[in-house]
Amino acid sequence: MLTLLSISLVAMAWLWPRLWYRFVNQRVTVHLTLSHRYAELGTAVTLECEVKNQAWLPCPSVEVVIDLPDGLSAHPGKRTGSLRFRTYLLPRQSVRLRTKCYAQARGLQQFRLPAMLSLNEGFGLRTFFHSQDVVAEIVVLPAYVDDHAASPAAKALNGSLELFRWLHPDESLFRGVRPYQYGDPIKHMAWRASATTGQWMVKQYSSSTETTVYLVLNAQLFDIHWYGTRKDEFDALASLAATYARWFESRGFRLQFVANALIPRDPLRQFHGPQSAMGIRLLLGRAEAYANSDFSDLWRRLRATANPHSHVVVFASHFTPAQLAMIRQPRMGLDVTVVPGPTATFRNGSQGPAGVHADHTRKEGAQ
Repeated sequence: MLTLLSISLVAMAWLWPRLWYRFVNQRVTVHLTLSHRYAELGTAVTLECEVKNQAWLPCPSVEVVIDLPDGLSAHPGKRTGSLRFRTYLLPRQSVRLRTKCYAQARGLQQFRLPAMLSLNEGFGLRTFFHSQDVVAEIVVLPAYVDDHAASPAAKALNGSLELFRWLHPDESLFRGVRPYQYGDPIKHMAWRASATTGQWMVKQYSSSTETTVYLVLNAQLFDIHWYGTRKDEFDALASLAATYARWFESRGFRLQFVANALIPRDPLRQFHGPQSAMGIRLLLGRAEAYANSDFSDLWRRLRATANPHSHVVVFASHFTPAQLAMIRQPRMGLDVTVVPGPTATFRNGSQGPAGVHADHTRKEGAQ
């Protein structure tokens, strides 16, 4: 009898973990949720990990290991590669585990690696492992540098080029329609809109005094654009571009954003059209530190399509000799200012490319 009992115990010890795992395997799921879609550098966001047991058997011991993206950490100012949670689950139960993560680096931070789960039946006879894909992402926005960093080039734009600006609406800049007001000229009447609405309507135009600034980000950091990248340098350029955008918008400039940086979900697009300063910052937060084309191709398209009498501010840390020659070529009405990054390769003393205004303000020098 004792022998039979011993054999039964050994058989159960061998069989029970396998039967238990057969019932709970693939029925323990993990789901991640972040409290914010966007975050500032250094700020904390809440990461919620929901672990759910869909089986009719309990899970006395559950351990979840989640690899963090490079730009997130579990401790402020310190790199943490992964998070580890331990819990238990009753049948058909779910638990939500929350922790703080800190934004450490600019960019789109995605949870790409599967979460690893280790399960055992409670006696520790055998541990089973399986992985599950998790989907979550957050955009860490580029930090602003001191606003003083944007003022030299912006002041240069206001005084370096004489522009003829008229104080009446520019009829080439149609904006929309509005109800008629006493004194509106007859030639501005919107006859079709008047017939549709049943009231007198007039066309509305933007003023030609509104100045457009093209903010151009050059993500090419080597002579061959696909050769490689320098993420710290690209992040510095993104911070400069975000700061300039905020500075220009606060002073009434209209902004156009152009970049040869690879942006997920639309990796080949370079001309992003009219943008607000925050819209540009969000794009810079998503941008990857890789160039999707040679800067020469982007510059040719820009010179062919940019509005006359516009300002162009180029944020760059590297130009080839051919690209420098292209930038030196003048174009009537188009004013170019180059803002170099902290380790720009084309810097030459206090002078920028010949015929181009150069602002050498750095983040350190602005403080």
